[in-house]
Amino acid sequence: MLLYNLRMAWWNTALSPAAPTAKSKANDKTYIIIGNHLKRLFTEFSCDLVGIICEVSSEDVDHISSNLDFTH
Repeated sequence: MLLYNLRMAWWNTALSPAAPTAKSKANDKTYIIIGNHLKRLFTEFSCDLVGIICEVSSEDVDHISSNLDFTH
């Protein structure tokens, strides 16, 4: 793959905001929704790389990863 053909997307999910007074939006329903959106970015929009690191905890990453089953 040539570098200039690389499709990338950035998504600030804001699940775990850094502000101490901000409430986390993370829950089972949100993880499923995010997983479905990510699948669409890869399959329907042919993204090669999706950055969602912004405002996501390591626990969120584990939950989101478990919802990325591309067989369905």
